[in-house]
Amino acid sequence: MVSKLQNSSPSAPEESLVFQPETTAGQLAINFPVTLTYESLSWTIKLADILVDDWRAKWAIDEQKMDTLLAAIAAELDKTDPAPALGPNDYLITAGGRRLNREAAKAALRETINYSDRQIALKVDQIPPQVGKLLKPAPAGSGVLYLTFDDAMTLAPEIMSVAESCGARVTFFPIGETVAANPGVAAAAAQRGHAVQTHGYSHTAHKGKSLEWQIDNIQQGVNATYTATGVRPTLFRPPFGSYDENTKIAAATAGVTMILWSVSSSDSVHTLSPEQIRMNVLSAAKNGSVILMHAWNSNTLAALPKILAAAEEQGYSVSALR
Repeated sequence: MVSKLQNSSPSAPEESLVFQPETTAGQLAINFPVTLTYESLSWTIKLADILVDDWRAKWAIDEQKMDTLLAAIAAELDKTDPAPALGPNDYLITAGGRRLNREAAKAALRETINYSDRQIALKVDQIPPQVGKLLKPAPAGSGVLYLTFDDAMTLAPEIMSVAESCGARVTFFPIGETVAANPGVAAAAAQRGHAVQTHGYSHTAHKGKSLEWQIDNIQQGVNATYTATGVRPTLFRPPFGSYDENTKIAAATAGVTMILWSVSSSDSVHTLSPEQIRMNVLSAAKNGSVILMHAWNSNTLAALPKILAAAEEQGYSVSALR
């Protein structure tokens, strides 16, 4: 039974109100303690701490006070589980854990006003971990990814070793002047079954340059690569992805096909972690993707084993662009 509050003079609001709760059997005194429990944890409150009195009706819950109380309890009770072990192509949506069911707690507190039970067993939801997949399954027998590495070949030996440990071959697009300065790395890449294409001779944006300049720059890049590897490049990637109609004509004149990419790892942003690079690649990659990376970034090298393991797990081969 809900206690009604008697007002000695309800018609005269300017006078102070005197509240006298009824004392019928089983009536819960509002200053009696109420204990909320979960396993070995407990919190004790007084109903008066979350009630508002209204002489026109009855004792009622102050919603803001109740929300504040439950937020404080949740801060102690809620728990996030350790992240589960993830496969190379998995990403974590939530680690899961336990969360106070606030709506159930509110309902129980409202009921406590009406009954004499002064102990509430809190309802706690157990949330399982949620893990998503980064790569879509490859079509049977036809899934392929192309990992490509631009600019200098600074980390090319390490990249090749990681790739070869997974049976993969990759593609390098080095600048011609770096190949000319250190031809042995490009030669080793070609001998080990990787592709060495060209990025032009200098790392210069081609858009807006004259046709003659562009032909000369691309041709020099082709010549430097051929001299180092003994294999003539068939593909040209313009630095920065910068090109115009003259670039296409210049590439064709030099006997190579211009190619860009379909997925960027964004690893040229120096602040990206290996995990962010991995996510950028695997969240967008699909059958036939040409993936842009750089052979000078140590975080790219750190991300590479998981990228290759994810591809292998879902049936993709990683091949060189010829």
